[in-house]
Amino acid sequence: EVPWFDHTENDLQEQTYLNPLKITVEPNELLYLPSLWFHSVEQDSPITIACNFWYDMEYDIKWNYYQFMSNIIKQQRKSEKKRT
Repeated sequence: EVPWFDHTENDLQEQTYLNPLKITVEPNELLYLPSLWFHSVEQDSPITIACNFWYDMEYDIKWNYYQFMSNIIKQQRKSEKKRT
């Protein structure tokens, strides 16, 4: 189950584990997002062109580390809920 949330300022302040980064991509610039990075996009101009490229992710030590950390966070959240 994915715990969805609204990414607006008010909701982000309530999220303990989030440290959002805000950037502005100017014309002729690009933004690289590593695998598994959650992101949200908004545009100011009426016309925006985006090009996405997905590549096969290698399930190496980084994937294992990601899974390990995800499980630790899930367990921590469960423990915190039990205390309240």
